[in-house]
Amino acid sequence: MDKSSPPARILIVDDDPVSAGMLGVTLAAAGYEIVEANSGEEALALLAGPNHGPLPDIVFLDVEMWNGMDGFEVCRQLKANPATRHIPVIFLTAKSDPAYEQLV
Repeated sequence: MDKSSPPARILIVDDDPVSAGMLGVTLAAAGYEIVEANSGEEALALLAGPNHGPLPDIVFLDVEMWNGMDGFEVCRQLKANPATRHIPVIFLTAKSDPAYEQLV
């Protein structure tokens, strides 16, 4: 990471605070600025609100969230919005079945 530029901003969207926290601590230790959302709705509100601040450079997005919309729907809405469609999304999942990869 270039020390003269501001750190990359990463949005972590996960309904599991332990998983989000572990990822956030790891990335923050590497010098990234971390923003966390506990649901898809919270993430979209953070990105769309009038006081959203700088947009993230990348989104780490849990596929299966149980408290509202899933990661697929969050991604669809991000990509449908001209202000956020350029932001890369990395899906996170605990699934290990190769057949599940067909859905992503």
